[in-house]
Amino acid sequence: MKNIKYFFIVFFAFSLFSMPSFAQNEQDVEKVKQQIEKSNSSFMEAFSKGDAKAMTKGYAMDAIVLPPNMPEIKGSDAIVKLWQGFIDMGKGVLKLNTVKTSVFGSAATTYHTYNLEVNMKDGQVIKDNGRSVVVYEKQKNGDWLIIYDIWNSSVPIPENNDEK
Repeated sequence: MKNIKYFFIVFFAFSLFSMPSFAQNEQDVEKVKQQIEKSNSSFMEAFSKGDAKAMTKGYAMDAIVLPPNMPEIKGSDAIVKLWQGFIDMGKGVLKLNTVKTSVFGSAATTYHTYNLEVNMKDGQVIKDNGRSVVVYEKQKNGDWLIIYDIWNSSVPIPENNDEK
């Protein structure tokens, strides 16, 4: 019985002293979430302004983007070209909604939904919505940069009437 009593005393003491460190970790997670949300806001603003270079500021130099129906895009220069290609099609507005952010030490993931509307140069309006998962890595300077970015559309692929 004596051992159980000591166990509870040690357990209680440990719990009491470890609570501030748990609170600190939660504060750190909130800081990461805030930085990621700020980066997302800058990304959306840069997209609406048609600034591909600014869109890539949140990516690591060796980041990999996995767009739907395309080969993977590796590295900063290629990612700028990817976004510039989308921008060249027309002026658009992108809205990212963060559903969940998880932090695991020096890595973080976000799950987003998105809504996109692009006014094409030929006058056509393209609307899309879907989901994305982004993986971030904490850099030596404390910044969180994207290392993997993948998204897919929730809009069904239109039927090809030529095949009938």
